[in-house]
Amino acid sequence: MGILTLESLAGAIAERLRIPRESAASQAEQVLDLFGFESQVIDNLLEPEERQMFYLLQAHGLLTTRSEETLLWNGQEWRTHYWLLRADRIEAASGAFVDDEAAYEEAEVDAVYTALPDGAWKR
Repeated sequence: MGILTLESLAGAIAERLRIPRESAASQAEQVLDLFGFESQVIDNLLEPEERQMFYLLQAHGLLTTRSEETLLWNGQEWRTHYWLLRADRIEAASGAFVDDEAAYEEAEVDAVYTALPDGAWKR
């Protein structure tokens, strides 16, 4: 597994959510800004719109959550929620996106050549 990049996360988001690459790149940039150089981010830091985006990415398998419970001095439990990147799934999904994109470009090139008349091939 390699380093998680903006391109790989954007590819995974575009593949899983079936949205245009530009929209996926914008969302990927937001996600990476929130995570920084960490693999997890605390839920309390998120704005409601960001949390909603995280729930969507979780539903598509790109993020997951975990919780920690701490016993406070007064006997109450304090629960902290974290969001985690699923780098393995992001890498797998971005690879699928690249493969699909390559197949699409190849089909586009084939269409150009098959559209040429037979006379074009004599030169």
